[in-house]
Amino acid sequence: MNTVQHRLAHHFIQHDIGDYPHIKKGVRCCNCQHLSVEINARKSACKKCGENEQISESILRNIQELQLLFPHEKLTTNLVYDWCIEEYSKKIIRGCLEKHFQKTGVRQWTYYK
Repeated sequence: MNTVQHRLAHHFIQHDIGDYPHIKKGVRCCNCQHLSVEINARKSACKKCGENEQISESILRNIQELQLLFPHEKLTTNLVYDWCIEEYSKKIIRGCLEKHFQKTGVRQWTYYK
């Protein structure tokens, strides 16, 4: 196993996301890891356990998961938007990416490092 595979295995063991037959896209609860998160204004709330989280924290957590699973993919607004199954607007995702990552390229060729 290489380093990326070790980190991925450790991540799944640490978060104990359950017996999924395959990896599912979507916004997970930061507490129970369930895929029943509802987005309201500036917070996300889990329908299962009631945990609340700031949207920016939720987006960053999803970006980390995406980077862990697909380390060679260029980080783009559309990639994050698709990974979060369109729960957040592209404008919010772009703002979060611009605030926490280095922007490279212009227009449709923009990605973040």
